[in-house]
Amino acid sequence: MRGRTLFLIIIAASAAVTLFVGSHLLATSAVLTSGAPRALDLRGAPSADLSTATGATPQTLTPPAPSEFKDRLEVREGYIRLIVQDLEGAESAVRRAAAAVGGYVAGSEGGLGEVRLTVKVPSDRLDQFLAMVREIGPVDQFSVKAEEVGEVYIDLWARLNSTKATERRLLELLQRAQSVDEILKVEQELKRVRSEVERLEAELRSLAGRIAYATVVVHLVGGGVSYHVTLTAEVEDVEDAVRKFVDAVAKAGRISSMQFAGREGRVEAVVATTKLAQLEAQVPGAVVERKVASAPSATGTSTVVVNFVQKKRAYSIHLVLEVDNVEEAMRRIAGMGVGRVLSAYASQQSGEVRLSVPTEEVERLEKSLPGRLVDRRVELTYAPESQLIISLRRPANPLADALGAGLSAMTTVAVWLLAALLALAPVGALAYGAYYAYNKLAKRGARGR
Repeated sequence: MRGRTLFLIIIAASAAVTLFVGSHLLATSAVLTSGAPRALDLRGAPSADLSTATGATPQTLTPPAPSEFKDRLEVREGYIRLIVQDLEGAESAVRRAAAAVGGYVAGSEGGLGEVRLTVKVPSDRLDQFLAMVREIGPVDQFSVKAEEVGEVYIDLWARLNSTKATERRLLELLQRAQSVDEILKVEQELKRVRSEVERLEAELRSLAGRIAYATVVVHLVGGGVSYHVTLTAEVEDVEDAVRKFVDAVAKAGRISSMQFAGREGRVEAVVATTKLAQLEAQVPGAVVERKVASAPSATGTSTVVVNFVQKKRAYSIHLVLEVDNVEEAMRRIAGMGVGRVLSAYASQQSGEVRLSVPTEEVERLEKSLPGRLVDRRVELTYAPESQLIISLRRPANPLADALGAGLSAMTTVAVWLLAALLALAPVGALAYGAYYAYNKLAKRGARGR
């Protein structure tokens, strides 16, 4: 009973294997008897789009035979570098030129002030495309090369036909196989051969596409001059100014170096020359100095260095001091050696000194001033140094002032009296002389009688 069951299981397994192999053979035979695919002329379609252009998949699309190419089997490549003023406009012009000759832009990459376009154009229209590109701008570099690939293509084609012949023989062996072991061995070898066929066909299709379509790298560089611009900008907050400028650079270029320390900061950036003026307009603060150097260049980039300095906060201070001796106080102030004396005058009762002092020295100067502070007025300004006006006066004393006023009045009266005496002295002298002459004449008359 067990032997019969085992025999039935073996018969069922054999039947299943036979059905699988039979269905596989029918499918394979259908492929072989349906006729070999007709070779297609792929020279009018981009290599990347061969399957799309023919409506077939890469696995079933047969590459063209070497005899189907009208021209020599060669791969043509070109490189052209243009100096342009408008990168976006030049890029659009290249795209239009490619479309006009039946080509397309396969890829593009850009940097600061430059764009690289990889263009695919029909090989027989390569010269026409290059002539159109030359009209876009001055040519800085240009090269075209052709690589002969006829032997490579013929060798690949021969290997493909040989591998397909091996595939057909394996299919015939598969049809004649009698045992499961034979079938599995043939199937394994057939799988390897079919993988090789697909690899060779893909390599031939790629090479056929490169033959049909030339590759041109169009390198567009903005501007023919590079600038090195150094700016000095005064700002109220250096840290905030640096942050804002870095954000502005991110939209137009890249930061090459940055330094920040306290009241000063420095940012160096590389930007597209075409965006240089736009970036300068976004520098925070007040630009107090601008230096520019230029040189011929084909990089399309320029360098901007911005030195940020904090606005120097200064003060305008008016001080009123009471001192016992105005002249001595003025000499003491001038001898401190802090700042510069702009002007000074003094009298017995008052005086004034104008100083220009570094802002950081103001506090020390005020603490060293002579006398008593009566009044202090301060205004904030933005200037290299602070300005101090120091008014000096003697202290007020009512009794001394009254005595001084009386003495002054008495002195004034005495002066007037002296002046009057001096004015009346000649008159008195004349009167005395007349009186003396009269008396003398009178005495002479009395003697004569």
